[in-house]
Amino acid sequence: MKEKLDDESMRLLAEMLEAAMPEGWGFTLLAFETNSAAPKLRYISNAQRESMKGTMQAMLDKWNRGEDFTKPNMN
Repeated sequence: MKEKLDDESMRLLAEMLEAAMPEGWGFTLLAFETNSAAPKLRYISNAQRESMKGTMQAMLDKWNRGEDFTKPNMN
């Protein structure tokens, strides 16, 4: 297991995600430490920043309304 999540690892994960995505789909990967009082956060996306900010805000709004997304049993 890796000791830290570096830029190279994030790029590799992004390449794997992009290869698995259908054409026309975007992604954002948020990675964070789970056992830290002040967790480090890593982010990578294949979308433009403004587009991704709007998408992330829509996700938070939906969660705040108590709605959910279809999920593949990972959480």
